[in-house]
Amino acid sequence: MVANVRHNVPRSTHPVLLMNPKAGDGKAARFGLLDACASRGVDVVVLGPDDDLRSLAETAAERGADVIGMAGGDGSLAAAPS
Repeated sequence: MVANVRHNVPRSTHPVLLMNPKAGDGKAARFGLLDACASRGVDVVVLGPDDDLRSLAETAAERGADVIGMAGGDGSLAAAPS
């Protein structure tokens, strides 16, 4: 059994979202994900057809990302480093 533990952590200062724009039949665009991120100060990295997700995540971390999110389908999420 996992205990319900809550930890207070400081607010992120450099959040990054890796986004697969084709996942979910283009839901990211239909729901305005780019604009929502921009209004909240979240940097977005849009995956291209030949991009390596792991490499993009590692680069974001090297550039100071203190939290990295992924908006994509099962394939994108499976490839994301944990």
